[in-house]
Amino acid sequence: MKKALSVLLVLATLIGLISFSVCAGKASAYNILSKSKYAKVYTLSSSGKTIPYTSKSLSTRGTVSYGKSSSSYIDNKADELYLCDVGVTRGKEWALVSYPTSSGRVYAYIPLSSITSNNGSHAKTVSSGRFYCSYRKGVSTSSSYYVDKGDTVYLLATSGNGYQILYPISNGSSWRIGWCNKADYNKYCLNKADTTFSPVWPCKSSDYISTMYRYYNSGNPKNHGVRSNIYNAFDVAGASGDTIYAVESGKVVDKGYQSKGFGNYVIIEHSNGLYSLYAHLKSSARVSVGDTVSRKQTIGYMGTTGNSTGNHLHFELYDPDDKSRVINPWITYYQGKVSVTVGGNSYRANVNYKNDSTAQSWCNWLKGSCTKNSSGNYVFNA
Repeated sequence: MKKALSVLLVLATLIGLISFSVCAGKASAYNILSKSKYAKVYTLSSSGKTIPYTSKSLSTRGTVSYGKSSSSYIDNKADELYLCDVGVTRGKEWALVSYPTSSGRVYAYIPLSSITSNNGSHAKTVSSGRFYCSYRKGVSTSSSYYVDKGDTVYLLATSGNGYQILYPISNGSSWRIGWCNKADYNKYCLNKADTTFSPVWPCKSSDYISTMYRYYNSGNPKNHGVRSNIYNAFDVAGASGDTIYAVESGKVVDKGYQSKGFGNYVIIEHSNGLYSLYAHLKSSARVSVGDTVSRKQTIGYMGTTGNSTGNHLHFELYDPDDKSRVINPWITYYQGKVSVTVGGNSYRANVNYKNDSTAQSWCNWLKGSCTKNSSGNYVFNA
């Protein structure tokens, strides 16, 4: 949708404050866990004790197994927890864990913050090599704990040069939450652009990016304004009837109309597993579900149908099988290759943008891919 930049920045600020309350609806990183497939983890504190509770409300001290007990606690120095589930109850983020006692392991609820500061993206990656981890934050890495090549890794939290990750052990029968070096994570787990996927610009004539924004809600990935995790998109404003292209070859998997959302839209599945979505088309897409389309094939025309305030194309890329995966189409595929118009000025990527409100809004949105130099200009990096 086209929105005033000032409104966008306010929304981005508010979203940023809540974006990592990831347990609302259960984060994908934890969906793999259960009582039979748990994650081994230690508390963040290396000293003191963590109080267990009998219920998700975290109000009554005790354990699920033995009920109320005023003396019940988890030893932060010695007890290895088995994490089975996470969630939110009345605004409180909880974790269901088991811990060792003289009578065997018992179950209890504890604050999720006892295990993870939970400020990571929960991005799901596959490691390209072996690197070592620690069982506890601040402890040197050890050969006893490691991620192997091919292991699925979820990023849970970041703290300076320490990254807290969830990774499989025991041939995938259980998992471990541990800490690794930022350099190792970036070397082996950082997603890189798919070099076999080289999308064309989706519009024939339009090159004015009017809005970039993010979603943090839950729901069906294709529903406008409703996202299962974090999805990136951009709007290209232009003239009614401008030709819209399929950015890469693929198969049409969905098309339709949403009166309060995308208006006329079409979705294409590509060979690398990504889906491209084109919304607010002037009329129904010129292709049908099941059609095979070629790169740069005309699939529709720019319009302002649905929840729209002006002629533009809403374009995004997403992975429906990995809702934690963030695809920023501009940074990943177009920046440095496509000249666009922003705020009335034509820019190319990887150069200094002048110090104006538009550049500032982009900088706030791109975060780690943007810095402000000593001259006051915003520098955008691929």
